[in-house]
Amino acid sequence: MVEQRSPKPQVVSSRLAAPAIFTSSGRMLRGRGAETDGSGALKNEKLMERNMSIFAKIRTFIEETMEEMRKSSWPTRDQLLESTLLVIVTMILVSVFVWVIDQLLSKIITFLISF
Repeated sequence: MVEQRSPKPQVVSSRLAAPAIFTSSGRMLRGRGAETDGSGALKNEKLMERNMSIFAKIRTFIEETMEEMRKSSWPTRDQLLESTLLVIVTMILVSVFVWVIDQLLSKIITFLISF
């Protein structure tokens, strides 16, 4: 298999079959065979992660979540208001459409039953 290199050295790619996995210390585990590739450090990190207390796992989860939230791009107030207005208008239009179809089908069924 040919290794694909990114033009940006700081960008780490992963294969579709075995995505890159990062430990809480920032070290990357490479794919399924990472813990058995002969590197004792990777194997030890994996064992340490399994043995972490529930509180340490929760703390790690919260820290990683906060880090990801900082990386997110948030909409401006104007973008948020515009999107909200679009959703409300679309909901009203779809509701009116469904109501009209419901009324139409109700009249047709009432007409057919009256025979």
